[in-house]
Amino acid sequence: MNLDGAVIALHTENTDQVAAAVKELVKRAEPNERTPAPEPVAFEALLNRCRTVAEQLQSFDGSLDAAQRLELGGAVAEIRTAAAGLGVVVWDRR
Repeated sequence: MNLDGAVIALHTENTDQVAAAVKELVKRAEPNERTPAPEPVAFEALLNRCRTVAEQLQSFDGSLDAAQRLELGGAVAEIRTAAAGLGVVVWDRR
């Protein structure tokens, strides 16, 4: 194990050092500040945003590379998941 350039061997004799190093790494991985929850938005405003995004995607004149397609797919999946949490059943209209 390596922490700030110090190598700690993963042996039973070093359990205290390993535990301390793991604790430090976990502490570093946690965000320092939690982002506040977003302000509540009226449903009509949210629905208008979704419609605007759909219109913008339909009028998009470019092409997407593989990474952009994955990112867009992930964003759409997040919206589907959020909608499902509100009891919405989404189906494919193709």
